[in-house]
Amino acid sequence: MTVEIRHTWPSADIAARIARAVAVDNPEYVEIRAQGAELIVRVRSSSAASARASVDDLLACLHAAEETVAMAKR
Repeated sequence: MTVEIRHTWPSADIAARIARAVAVDNPEYVEIRAQGAELIVRVRSSSAASARASVDDLLACLHAAEETVAMAKR
């Protein structure tokens, strides 16, 4: 099973910084990269439950990043 998340940030610099900030310790099943202003996250898993757990963790990190970017804009 592969899950892909795409999110466009305000700039390529921010997307690259977010990619580095949420990089994971297990790169064999999670790929995070910035492509211009778009952040692309791919999670590969052998089960739906494992994919969900990984995606939940990553979404929590991305939410925190969104909040930080929004605060920095103020």
